[in-house]
Amino acid sequence: MAQLRLAQKRIQDAGAEVVVVGNGRPEQAREFATAVGFDGPIYCDKSLEAYKEAGLKRGVFRTFNPKSVINAVRAFFGGNRQGRTQGDPWQQGGLLFITPDFQVHFHHADGVAGERPDVPRLLDIVEEVGARRRLTLGDNDTTAKLRKLPA
Repeated sequence: MAQLRLAQKRIQDAGAEVVVVGNGRPEQAREFATAVGFDGPIYCDKSLEAYKEAGLKRGVFRTFNPKSVINAVRAFFGGNRQGRTQGDPWQQGGLLFITPDFQVHFHHADGVAGERPDVPRLLDIVEEVGARRRLTLGDNDTTAKLRKLPA
């Protein structure tokens, strides 16, 4: 989440929005937002249906295994602290970039707890899709100039 929060301005500048889906209760989502400094929309899905639809992984051994221990140590020495577990402790997270027409342009499903998605790659994709969308929608000067050119 820390990497994504740092990238939030670039994502917004590209015309996209960061949305978090958690599986705890609404008051837990508010606590999470305060703890990590996130001010965007957060939705709660205790049924885990959104996680299933997104192809995200779940399991005890995805939470407790050697890779997740290494990830926890890395996070700790990077200054991140695990707070109280909220929601389903076995549900792993992920990161998706989905456009309003429901096209999935980026999909990362954490294999184990603490896995980090490739946020620089996500940013490249968001900016590329945002630039194409602006050209298609005519939201910038380039499109206006192109329209004035003879056919």
